[in-house]
Amino acid sequence: MNYKTLTKAGLFCALITIATMLIKLPIPQTQGYVNFGDGFIFLGAMFLINPYCALAAAVGSALADMFLGAGIYIIPTFIIKGLMGYIAAKAIYGNGNSNKKIAIGVILAEIIMVLGYFLFEIFAYGFSAAAASVPFNAMQAAAGIIVGFVLIKFADKLKLQEKF
Repeated sequence: MNYKTLTKAGLFCALITIATMLIKLPIPQTQGYVNFGDGFIFLGAMFLINPYCALAAAVGSALADMFLGAGIYIIPTFIIKGLMGYIAAKAIYGNGNSNKKIAIGVILAEIIMVLGYFLFEIFAYGFSAAAASVPFNAMQAAAGIIVGFVLIKFADKLKLQEKF
C-alpha cells in the first residue's frame, strides 16, 4: 500500500465532507441547498486512481450525511457518491488537460447522482416525491459540474498534480 495515496484519499475524504457540510447555497422557497461536495469529488478524481477516489467520495459524502442528521441517506449516498467517484476517476485521472474527458466524466457522474437519488427516493417516499426532487438534484448536478470543472482547471494551471 502506498502511504502517499492513502494520505491523499484521507485528505479528499475530509475535503468532500467539509465542502458538503459547510459550503452550501440555499435553494429559495425550499429547505434544500446546493453544496460543493461534488466539485471536490471531481477534483479528487484528478489526484486519485480507483478505488481510492471512489472510497474517498463514498466515505466523505456519507460522513456529511451522518453529521448533518440525514441518516436515511447515509447508505444510498455511500453507494451513489462512490459510483460518482469511480466514474470520475476513470475519466479524469491523468487527463487534467482534456476538457472533453473531464466533461464526459463529470456529466456521467452527475447523471448517476440524479438517477440514483431518484430511484432511492421512489422506495423511500414514493414516485411523486421522488419526481419532485429531480429538479433540485439537477441543480446540485449543475453546481457540481461547474465547481468541479473550475477546480480541476485551476489545479491543472497550478500544476498541482506534479507537486502533490
